[in-house]
This record gives sequence, structure tokens and C-alpha cells, in this order.
Amino acid sequence: MLKKFIALLLCLIFAAGSLAGCGNKPAATEKPAASATAPATTDGGGFTDLTGLIGKVSDSSDLPDWTGKTLTLSHWYGHGSGDTKYHKASDDVYWPEIKRAFGIEFDIAKSFDNGGMDYETKLTTLAATGDWPNTGHSVTANSDLVDEGLLYDLTDLLPVYMPNYWAFINKNQPNGTKNGFRNSGRIYCVNWFNNNSKDMMIYYPDIDMDRYQYANKPYEWSFPLYVRDDILKLIYPEAKSQQEIEDLFMEQGYFTREQVYDVPIKSKQDAVDFLYKVRDVIAENNITEGGRPVNTIYMSYGFDLWPLMMYFFAPLQGMSPDNWNYFTTFNDKTKKFERQFATDFFKGEMRLFNQLVRDGVGAEESLIDTTEIFENKMRNGEYAVCYTWWYPNNEDLKAMGKTYQYRKVYFDMPEDVSTYLNYQIEYDINTGGFVIFKTVAEEDVPQILQYLDFLFTDAGMRLQVWGPRSAGLFTEDANGLRKYTDPELEACMVFGANNDMDLKYNLSSGIEGVEWERWFPPQFPQIHVGFRKAGILNPIYNDYDMTKAERQPEGYVSFFSSALYQKQTLFAPAPGRTPWPWSFFDVVPELDQWWGARDGWENDAMIRIMAARSDEEFEQYFDRMIQMCEDAGFTEEVLDKMEQALKDNAPEDWAAYMGAVPIN
Repeated sequence: MLKKFIALLLCLIFAAGSLAGCGNKPAATEKPAASATAPATTDGGGFTDLTGLIGKVSDSSDLPDWTGKTLTLSHWYGHGSGDTKYHKASDDVYWPEIKRAFGIEFDIAKSFDNGGMDYETKLTTLAATGDWPNTGHSVTANSDLVDEGLLYDLTDLLPVYMPNYWAFINKNQPNGTKNGFRNSGRIYCVNWFNNNSKDMMIYYPDIDMDRYQYANKPYEWSFPLYVRDDILKLIYPEAKSQQEIEDLFMEQGYFTREQVYDVPIKSKQDAVDFLYKVRDVIAENNITEGGRPVNTIYMSYGFDLWPLMMYFFAPLQGMSPDNWNYFTTFNDKTKKFERQFATDFFKGEMRLFNQLVRDGVGAEESLIDTTEIFENKMRNGEYAVCYTWWYPNNEDLKAMGKTYQYRKVYFDMPEDVSTYLNYQIEYDINTGGFVIFKTVAEEDVPQILQYLDFLFTDAGMRLQVWGPRSAGLFTEDANGLRKYTDPELEACMVFGANNDMDLKYNLSSGIEGVEWERWFPPQFPQIHVGFRKAGILNPIYNDYDMTKAERQPEGYVSFFSSALYQKQTLFAPAPGRTPWPWSFFDVVPELDQWWGARDGWENDAMIRIMAARSDEEFEQYFDRMIQMCEDAGFTEEVLDKMEQALKDNAPEDWAAYMGAVPIN
């Protein structure tokens, strides 16, 4: 199995050429292998403890210059599939300030994501070379790195060097701090937090949501499609173009329900019929892009099927990614755990996807294209219908001289929580955050941690959206309210203009349609830790009174939304362990083993199912996928182990699954 292979490689590396100790894991305090990459340092004085100061300053400029050594770190983004559109800030005000105040910088050339590989393959590659980074993000989904003693245990360090962060997570995620990684009671990462309305209501129960709607894109459990408006108009002439949506917002400042749902998709069948209409109208009008064919919709983006399953499949059923998953689920009707990929329900939907491909609706080429090839096609308008975060930037389309834009189209269906429930649950803070590898000297870990802690202070959050006072990008009145001095930067950060001014200064705007493509660290601050877009200190919520502001076309994104008309139903009590497989890796090792083989049963087997040329091939490939999962360790008996683990070790969780009720 892959995990055993990784363990062997790690053993060979740590053994420094001797096989004698291959049966033992390195101790948690063991120094990294000689082949691992140590951070570059610039000589300076000793460590300066700023923990008593960083929570008191109003701006990063109030912090003294760092006189200790500068750490130049390499970073691994473990969820990245290969960024083909790399950005660089021309007038970066963020990272120079972090270097000045904390002696921390990141080496762009030595930082990386998975480069087109899946996480497990990249992990194996790093294990083979021993060239581990200094820090990472989204790399602890599996336990390999922790088990092999490659990461620092931060449990005892967080209260000392990250008091602001520690206070926040103990208030908002007490189970996460108590349970730790895989219920070990130990913490190996520093988390980051979203800035959507659903999350912010949890973090700040008294938040004024009427004002906050201006600062935030509403949380849409029913995720939209993004459709070329020229093609949409050929099917529904009365449907609004993107320009007409913006014009209507400028005219009235809101949208009625009828205006949001101007494309009649009221059922799953309506959605499927809509895709066939798109296919037909493309053919009837011979629509191409520079002589290249335009496809209806992509089925894969060259990496995994998460976007397809969670952001197209689930809404197609009236469900959200919060209550359904194609791995493991809990069926509230049967009160049993399920291998969702092996259910008749999932098989029926895979049969639908296969039919879409056979009928030329789902692009067959997308099943084999690399991420780079897919992105080039997608950005060029060669997919009429897009979903999740993979859709073209309208400003880029304008710059290319395109006469169309992409607009949101929503499924107007009731939420289905009859079988799978949305649990009001704490997020797992232990698997997706910022980690420190033992390639960093133990004495340097506090220096990194106090930088991270700064991002959980008011001054730290403001730095990500304003820059430091010394950069001169804002003025501040006697009440502490700020205003941008550059009208173009204000248009970007306040009114959502996609003019790349956030990119110029390396600030965290969260502009719709470009945010995801700018995530590759360490270029942009919002990927690391803290709150995206400064959380409750977002300029639109804190400094600008948007209820009195002059209306801007970009403001439509907060109001042209299904979230205003489709409220998500939440259930409680919440189980401590979600139904998802990663919640059980520590107590059901077969699940961990199966997850390590994901590239085979998903990116190979499931792709083949959708590409099947006949019903016979479909059945053959579906059976093959199930067999691959079982060969990797996930049999029906594993479901019994999941249930028994709860009954034996967490009876309160089992009770929560048995008796969850709606709370809103």
C-alpha cells in the first residue's frame, strides 16, 4: 500500500544509510534528515518575544524593526493541483512588512504545490527525496507526516506564543483544541477561517448581518452554474445578461426572487434538459472560439472529481456539500453509515453523467485533459457552463475582446434534507491549517508562531486589507476609521472592481472570480492563517458605511444570490465526528488505507465509468471501481467498525446521529 511505501522511504531517509532501524519511527523530538531543506537565515540578534506587544498596537507600523535573524522559508500548499496562472505583486506592501517586523519571508522559487500530482503522489515524491519544506498548508489530511515525526507538535507552544489565536479557538472551537489531531489531544497546525455569513455568525453571534451583507458574498448552499450569457440568451431571450444584471442593480439596488431565478430550473430534470438545450443551441448556431469547439460543460478539471460531485452533483439533487459526500455518509432514514460511492443512488447519477458524455453534453475531453489544458480552454470561453470556482474572469474576457460574460444561474429547488442532514458542527481545526516542519530549527519555531498570532489581532487583520500605515495607502480619522487614498484601490477593495489593484499591493480583496486562482502561497496573505478578507474588520463592514455609499455595479454579488431566498436547514445535536471518512481515520485504519489509494479508485476508475462507451462497459467499470475500493480496505464490514467506534468511544456522537432535529 502507498502508506507502507511512504513509511519505507521515510525510514530509509531517517536511517541515514542504515537499514537496522527500519522498524522504528523517529521520535517526535528527532532532528530532520540531513537531506531535508533547512530555512535560509540572515544573521542577526536573538529572538525577541513580541507576544505582549502585538495585541496592543493599532497598526503593524507601530511594531519595532526586527533585530533577530531573518528566516527565509519554503512552503508546500498540499491542496494545490498546479497553478498555471502565477501572479506577482508589483508593489507588495504585505511581505516586506512581515519581514521588517517579524523577520519572516518566503522563498517563492522554493515554494510549491502538488504540481499536477495528487497529494499522495507528491507526498511519496517528497519522501523519496527527503527534500521537505519548512512550512505547509493543507498537508495533514492523512497521518503520515505526524506519524513519522516530521511536524512540530504545537500543543504546548500555542498558549505561549499565540495567545490571541489560542483565545479565539478555545472560544469558538473548544472541541478541536480538546480533542486535537485524530483525537490525540495534540495540535499540529494553526487554522485559518472563512469570511462567509454562515461562519461569521458562529464566530460573532452579535454581528449586524444587515450591514455585513455588503462585506460578504452570501453563503449559497445551492451553488450556482456560471453560464455564457450569449448562449443563455439564445435559449431564454428574456434571461438577463451579466451587464443587464449589473444595470438592474444600479437601478434598484436589490433583486426580487423572480429576478434571481429568471432561468426556470425547478427540478433535476429541468437542469438536465437545460444542458441539452445548451448543447443543441451551440450546434445550431455553430458557435466556436477562434475556430475551437465550444463544449457544454466539463466533467473534470484534470485533478479530482470534488468540484463535479460536490458543486454540481449535490445541488442537482437539492443538496449541499454540507450534508452529502460521495465518500461516506450517514443515512438518517436507515440510521446507518453508507459507502456512498457503492449506493444505488450514486450509481444512478454516475449513469446520468455517463449518458451526458455519450450524448456530447459532458465534454469527454475534459476527462483526460490536464489541469493546465482544462484551464486554458475554460478561460477562453470553450465551456458554456461552468461551476464551483472554475469559471472565467469576466474582466479577462473583456480584455480579450469577447462579447459575452458569464453569469450565475441558480437551481430553484427546495432543499432536500430527508435523507442526509446538515449538522451544526464545529469545523475540524486540526487537518487543514498551517504546519511547521522539523526542517526549521526548534529555536526558530516561536518566531514563526508569533507572526501567525499577529494575524489574529486587529492590527494583523487590517494589515491584510490596508497594508501598513507606513505604505501610505490610507488615511485615518480621529475615530480610527480608515479610507483608501488611491481611488482605484478603493474601487477594488470596497466596491469589488476587478482592476488588479489588490494584486498590485498584495492585499486580500476576495474579488469574485479571481480569488481562487490567487491562492497559491506564499504570494498572497489570505491563504496562510487569520480571517480571509479581515473578517469582521473588513473595510466594507468596519470603515465604510455601505448603506449610504454610492452604488457600484460590482455590488451586485451580495444581492444576486440564492442565499437570500433559500435558507439552509441545520440540525443538532452535532456529532463530534462528521460522517466523512477523515473523521474516522484514527479509529478505523482501513479508511485511512483506502483514502491513500484515492487516485486509483477516483481519478482512474470513476473517470472510466463516465467515459464508458456502452451499458456493458458502464457496469464493468462500476464493478471495477467497487472492487478497487474493497481491495484498498473499504469493505462493507468497515461501516460496522465506524458504528462500533462511536458506540464504544463516543456514545454522545452516536446519540447525535440517532436523534438530530432541525434547529432553524
